[in-house]
Amino acid sequence: MSTANNAAASQPDSYVVQGGDTLIGTANRFGLSVTQLASYNNLSSRADLLRGQKLWLIPGKVTAPATTPAAPSTKPSKSSTATKNYKVKAGDGLIALARQFNVSTDTLASLNGINSTSSLYVGQTLKVPASVDFDAASTTSASSNSSSSVATTNYKVKSGDTLIGIANSIGVSATELAAVNSNFDAKARLQRGQTIKVPASKELVDRQLNDKAVSYKVKSGDTLTGVAKRYNIGLSDLASANNLNTNSNLILGRTITIPASGSVASPSSSSQSSSSASSNSSSSASSGTKLGNTENYKVKSGDGLIALARQFGISVEDLAATNDLATNAQLQRGQTLKVPKATVSYTVGSGDSLIGLARKYGVSTQELADMNNIAADTMLQRGQRLTVPNR
Repeated sequence: MSTANNAAASQPDSYVVQGGDTLIGTANRFGLSVTQLASYNNLSSRADLLRGQKLWLIPGKVTAPATTPAAPSTKPSKSSTATKNYKVKAGDGLIALARQFNVSTDTLASLNGINSTSSLYVGQTLKVPASVDFDAASTTSASSNSSSSVATTNYKVKSGDTLIGIANSIGVSATELAAVNSNFDAKARLQRGQTIKVPASKELVDRQLNDKAVSYKVKSGDTLTGVAKRYNIGLSDLASANNLNTNSNLILGRTITIPASGSVASPSSSSQSSSSASSNSSSSASSGTKLGNTENYKVKSGDGLIALARQFGISVEDLAATNDLATNAQLQRGQTLKVPKATVSYTVGSGDSLIGLARKYGVSTQELADMNNIAADTMLQRGQRLTVPNR
């Protein structure tokens, strides 16, 4: 008993983030679940941490939502409209809430300083126009949901697609996505080749899900920076796709190309990438460990080994070693790297429970249940296969 008390007494109240720290790693270090640590600091359970950021390790210290600073070029400016607060509930998505409160998705995103495709998490506090009547909005939402009059686009399911993954890509909740499809619910498992409806424009579906570039006709007042922000892409990526400089002016009426969400580098870029990787790997070998259970990741503009290592919750040395690179290697846009799989398969053993496995893998019981499209109180069977985080 005294040992437990001493351990509790030695647990600090807060922690200052160091280089390479992740939310999962920090939670594990202090004996917390990711959900607990995130809730103590009003963060998303998938939030990236910043070096020097202060995290509370006990509840009740943060009274207002904490925000993680984002790059100025990709974060919309906040509006000065009079607002009041709304707490996000299970199943809420930005598009559905905008429709419910009778405002545009862009307006609601702007009020909260987020992108129109941002995902929401339960308990998050959003600012909505002060004129919104929550009771009336709730009634309107119920009637509009029953009529299912949302504009949709057909999408053919690819190998590896999940309902949650597709929903996140287009900025809606799994519940919203299921609502426009009468033949399945939010916990359905999708089949490769299955055609589903998604509540998004064809343009968004092509860019986010079909990995296709789309065309855009320049309107009055458009700037290269503004269009890049609107489509949540890098300014240099947009300029490169149109053979422009980052400070080029756009011509009214001209059609420009909006690159796909995961653009492929040109052949010259790829060959340059290969030679660069070779020279970097020979300059100073990494002392890290090669990782198993990997999948391919295509380098985007602005990616670096340090940032990617932090994103995937591993050390720079291990990421470099897995890809036969030096730890100071410069990455090229379009280069393919091996990174840890987000999830792996787990075979249920004797005595396993959903609660115990959730604790083991640093997620909430509900999150683990959602990953497997089962209820949070499901009794597991020995030999059952589950999808779990790759820890």
